[in-house]
Amino acid sequence: MPELIITKDIDAPGLDTLDGYRQHEGYEALARAIKEYQPDQLVELVKKSGLRGRGGAGFPTGMKWSFLARNDKTRYLCCNADESEPGTFKDRMIMEKNPHQLVEGAIIASYACHVATASLFMYAVNWPWRADRLNGLLKKRMLLAILVRIYLAATFLLMSFCIAGLAHISAEKRAR
Repeated sequence: MPELIITKDIDAPGLDTLDGYRQHEGYEALARAIKEYQPDQLVELVKKSGLRGRGGAGFPTGMKWSFLARNDKTRYLCCNADESEPGTFKDRMIMEKNPHQLVEGAIIASYACHVATASLFMYAVNWPWRADRLNGLLKKRMLLAILVRIYLAATFLLMSFCIAGLAHISAEKRAR
């Protein structure tokens, strides 16, 4: 049987809370990423790991991150948390039972890609309670980002927010 990575603790009680997530090594990958790697090193590490996206194409994540132009322009991360692919619902379980994992991954990706603002998109008409839950977590993440900056002496600070819109394009337009 293959080793579970993304869903290994998915049924742990309280995993959707900050304390419960931290009991299962939550946010330790973020701490390691910021303490031990510069953003470009992290991109190379992800490339070497073979990590792939969870979309239909399974595109290599590190390769995607490396395509960003090397310049000082403002960067935005748009995360499609809508689950609008017909019949898949592949990420629904993560958003419902382990939403901190989604947030931690977005913060790590933002750090690696020199992103200052991350946007999580969800069609709130279909999933209003999920949008409320993610918005609540993201407000707490702003506090976490400040703590990361203070306690880990990082120069990285991410301001996150959740968008509940009518289409994925909403997140892309908001990021402009």
